[in-house]
Amino acid sequence: MSLALASQLAAKKPLSAVVTCYGVPSPTICDVSVVALKSPVQGHFGSEDKQTGFSDQNAAKSLERNLEEGIERMDAAGKEITIYRYDGEDHGFLNNEERALKMRKEQGFLDVNVKSQELAWNRIFEFFNKYL
Repeated sequence: MSLALASQLAAKKPLSAVVTCYGVPSPTICDVSVVALKSPVQGHFGSEDKQTGFSDQNAAKSLERNLEEGIERMDAAGKEITIYRYDGEDHGFLNNEERALKMRKEQGFLDVNVKSQELAWNRIFEFFNKYL
């Protein structure tokens, strides 16, 4: 589920857990700051992602800041917020489907590091095991 969709759902009713992998919705689509008030959030971003405003490092930092500011603004106890950044990884580094790998190569993305993938998936499954 995308973070945009999760944000819309979490604004109305808490979700057990929210994980986003390299993507932040535009503020015109939804206000992500409300998500961490009701739901724990985990994010995964590649340090070399160049999808400006969507999944680059500034977008990852902005997401983390917006989640924390939402909690502060509401003067509320928030849920867990953890944003991971993976050195040397590009956009879509968790997708090993043949079509995705072909597209990555065509677009000049970096090769995927299996260790980064394993680390990210382990973190995701641990997070889901904790909250689901």
